[in-house]
Formats: sequence, structure tokens, C-alpha cells
Amino acid sequence: MQDWMMPMPDSTRPSDDQRSDFVRRLLGRLPSPRELALSVQRSVVGQDAAVRELAAVMRQHLLRARASERGLPCVPRWRDTVLLIGPTGVGKTHMVRAFARICGLPFHAEDCGQLSGTGYVGRSAVDAVQDLIVAAEGDVADAQRGVLFLDELDKLRAQASDGRDVRGNDVQ
Repeated sequence: MQDWMMPMPDSTRPSDDQRSDFVRRLLGRLPSPRELALSVQRSVVGQDAAVRELAAVMRQHLLRARASERGLPCVPRWRDTVLLIGPTGVGKTHMVRAFARICGLPFHAEDCGQLSGTGYVGRSAVDAVQDLIVAAEGDVADAQRGVLFLDELDKLRAQASDGRDVRGNDVQ
């Protein structure tokens, strides 16, 4: 590395320890991923790997939401969307609902089989977001931090559409 490229020591710049202590005080006490996982494992049985992964995602979500509330620079988004795949009845919805409850976040599970492309017949994506706001008791800011769980996303529409969604078949 060239001498002119070497970073100059700056005595006014806080050290990494000072910076992490400052952020820790500003953000308050957030549960660790391990604490979240242990709390959820009390009601979810046999999904240890999924619980651990979701615990890390939920911790990052809480950190990002708390930083946003306090006007801090946003925490990098390393996972915005999570895809849970498994057979019917293994507890995917229950697991996500349990995480949302433990974290104090509003939760709404939307059955994608009821969604239509336009909302002409059936439900639209706007209806799902409105239900999340209802789950947050009308608090839009709280709903923005909430969890919208799209269930039954793997279901295929019944037949090809001619552009008009009269029967509600134009789902995915």
C-alpha cells in the first residue's frame, strides 16, 4: 500500500469499542438471537435449524426498526424476505407468529390463495397491508415494523387468465 493511501490516525474519531458502546446505549437492550430462539423453542418443537435462522433474522429486523425509530443510520439490510419451505402442518405460520409475539410486533398471515391480481374479485395486496395495520391497532408506524406472512404462496392458479380476473383465479 502506498504511503499516501495509509489512513491517518484521528484522535477525535471514536474507537470501535466506544462506537459499539454508544450504539448499544442508544438502541437499548435487544434480545440476542439465542435468547429469541430459546423463547420460541418453548412453543415450537422440532424446527431447531429454522428457529435459529429466524431468530437471527428477527434480531436484525428489531435492530433496524429501533435504529430507524431513533433516527440513526440504517442498519444494512442483509435479509429482507425469508422463504420458509416445508410440508403442510409443520408449523411455519406458528413459528413466525411466535417470533412476532415475543418481539412485540404486529402480525398478519395472508392466504395467497385468496389474492387476485386486481382485487376485483377476492383480496388484493392492499387488503393484506390494511389487515396488518388493523393488527397494529391502527398505528401505521407500528405496522411498518410488523410481520406480513404470505401463506400458501406455492398454490398455482386454476387456469390461464384472459386478462380479466372475474373468478379470482389470477393469484400468482
